[in-house]
Amino acid sequence: MGAQTTLGGYTNLQSTIKQTVKSMTGFGRGEAATEDGKVFTFEIKTVNSRYLDANFKIPRRYIELESNLQKLTNQSLKRGKLDAFIDISTATSTTDIGNLNTEAIKLYMKQITDIEEICGRKIAVPNLNEWRKLDKVVDNEGHKLLEESEKTALVEAYTLALNQLIESRTQEGAHLVEEAFKWLDKLSTLNKEMASQVAGTSKDLLEYYKNRIEKFIENS
Repeated sequence: MGAQTTLGGYTNLQSTIKQTVKSMTGFGRGEAATEDGKVFTFEIKTVNSRYLDANFKIPRRYIELESNLQKLTNQSLKRGKLDAFIDISTATSTTDIGNLNTEAIKLYMKQITDIEEICGRKIAVPNLNEWRKLDKVVDNEGHKLLEESEKTALVEAYTLALNQLIESRTQEGAHLVEEAFKWLDKLSTLNKEMASQVAGTSKDLLEYYKNRIEKFIENS
């Protein structure tokens, strides 16, 4: 007897349940680019959570798009803790290496002077490459307006990643349902073996495990 006939009232509903049950753990990745070569790559992962909790780790330049990403997420997911990470790459040329933030450099120089007074000795001033690695010294594009092509590519990359995430959660959910029915099938077989030895007790045991598995499916 197949596993689909072991649930009594759920006979032949395994395929239907597999379509509705989704795991809360999953991963998705999406990539999109602008015409000038800026590539946006989103990676999304979710873990178990009773409520939907989305956390978008994106640069400040694109923070205005967070509400768009949240809306897309709310339309697609109901539960789970979601973390979304973005990587942005572009061809670098001598015209877009970034502007030095002189005010930030002045603050760093003052700190260097203060440290020299405390230590009683000179400290080497950073070279140009070292300056560029310091926080807030280089303003790559914060002064530029966010272009529509960037908005479109970023949202597209997130949408692709979100769709892949949903697919992975669906597949994992289907796997969980299959495993649940396999266990029910084993319990049904065990029930028949025990029936001749312990009348009544085996039926109660099967009912107990059926209730446990049904609860597991509902909470998945």
